[in-house]
Amino acid sequence: MFSLAFELHMLKNIQLLMLKAFFSNIYRLSLNIWYFYDENFRVKDVLPAKVISIGNLTVGGTGKTPLTIHLAQKLSENYRLAILTRGYKRKGSGILLLHDSQPLITWKSTGDEPYLMWKKLGGEIPVVIGKNRYETGKLAIKQFNVNMLLLDDGFQYLPLKRDVDILCINQETIIKGDYLLPRGKLREDFSAIRRAHIIILNLKGEPLNRKSLEYLETWKKPVFVMKYKPIRFYNFEGQQFSLTSLKGFDVAVLTGIADPQSFLTIIRNLGVDPKETILIKDHDAYPLTKLRYLTQKYDYIITTEKDLIKYPIQKKMLALEIDVEIENEKELLKLL
Repeated sequence: MFSLAFELHMLKNIQLLMLKAFFSNIYRLSLNIWYFYDENFRVKDVLPAKVISIGNLTVGGTGKTPLTIHLAQKLSENYRLAILTRGYKRKGSGILLLHDSQPLITWKSTGDEPYLMWKKLGGEIPVVIGKNRYETGKLAIKQFNVNMLLLDDGFQYLPLKRDVDILCINQETIIKGDYLLPRGKLREDFSAIRRAHIIILNLKGEPLNRKSLEYLETWKKPVFVMKYKPIRFYNFEGQQFSLTSLKGFDVAVLTGIADPQSFLTIIRNLGVDPKETILIKDHDAYPLTKLRYLTQKYDYIITTEKDLIKYPIQKKMLALEIDVEIENEKELLKLL
């Protein structure tokens, strides 16, 4: 009986894998048509400002949001800039502009990543949300007289001409390989690296594997190595905790990001051993009824900065603030 159940389970897995492989091939065909149209027929929109795209090959998890925030802070020293972003999974439509203090705006109306960028940048750099990046770019130029636009998650947004394409890619993705959607997490094959002007190799919390760097160097593009740097823990009200302050406490981890394992690695490297780990889908929120139970059960709930904005009244929820470190950053900034 057990053997039969196991064989049926394996058969279902094989059928599912074959189905995903079939649709991955269909997706590859559509990509080839998309490339052909872009290279031969598309007339690209052009904005009167320098456009820098920051994107990736996979469905999230490559660090493009913290990289966008970091570069915005650095480049704003010499440029008047704005960030253009789609606002994935936000409630509402049309163009939404975030600037200065806007207490009535919520993450649901903007999307979690645009809200985080606006909050982290203190409202000093405009974040313009909308599907049509040409229209949002025109608004940013007209409203704020900017001369540089950072195109968040823009590697696949081909209708808009850009001056620089920055491609973020995880070291693990290169070492282990991956497949096109829906079989894997790739939006495009590795061959799309050819469109990039600059490659950012994200190590996250892992040591550098020379094979990943050597592979990227074969594309004859400037390659810069990036890793995450934990800064502190903090709650929504701004109360701060040192990186060593949670040792010995009963904590749980709750997160909804594309690559939760890298976040867990960083947490454990800080000497924190979570008693429980709750993983939800990227961009989703955890039910408040269940969250209240967790806050009663544990001393603290550790989460990401992107997740914390969804739970403003939970004082026991602490986000781990993370910055990025880029080797030879001065050389990177010279190319932008």
